[in-house]
Amino acid sequence: SVVDRGGVFCGRRRLDGYVAGCKAAVCWRCMNKAPKDTLGQVRTTKTEFDSLGAAAWWMHGRCMNSADKAEYYGEDPEDGGAGNSG
Repeated sequence: SVVDRGGVFCGRRRLDGYVAGCKAAVCWRCMNKAPKDTLGQVRTTKTEFDSLGAAAWWMHGRCMNSADKAEYYGEDPEDGGAGNSG
């Protein structure tokens, strides 16, 4: 699994089958330590990524479209963007 390999790749397969993202590899240390101007603000941890199982994905914020961002943050686009957190 990706977790066992030391990091993640920027990308996901969308429902239409298109593979989005720049496919850059990011190690867990870089995910944790890289400055925002290098990696961006969208981050995950090894624990969080692993907890999401086979459906887990991560992308740079700059590689996401609005639907990717809504799904990543658990927002319902029809609900005006209110997340799952409360």
